[in-house]
Amino acid sequence: FLNDGEPPIAGAIMRQKAVALKANYGLSDAKRLLDHQDEIPTDMRGKYIVFTGTVLRGSGGGLCVACLYWVGGRWCMEFNVLGGDWHCSGRFPRRK
Repeated sequence: FLNDGEPPIAGAIMRQKAVALKANYGLSDAKRLLDHQDEIPTDMRGKYIVFTGTVLRGSGGGLCVACLYWVGGRWCMEFNVLGGDWHCSGRFPRRK
């Protein structure tokens, strides 16, 4: 959702970009992709995949979205707070 070298953006702007790019996938999509992680291109390792379509409230009260990260030889799901900055290593999922 950002090109290399672009400054970080706020979570609300990132979510708007996801809608505009028709990449506003949610938690169920993240779970499905995690179940089929062998289909994620290897060049995505070292980046994170953001699923903005489902917003959850974290235990600290902040709004969060699901993200997939490559960790320890496999993709794992974590939830990141929307209130922080989002960097150029993030990617939106897309259909083939």
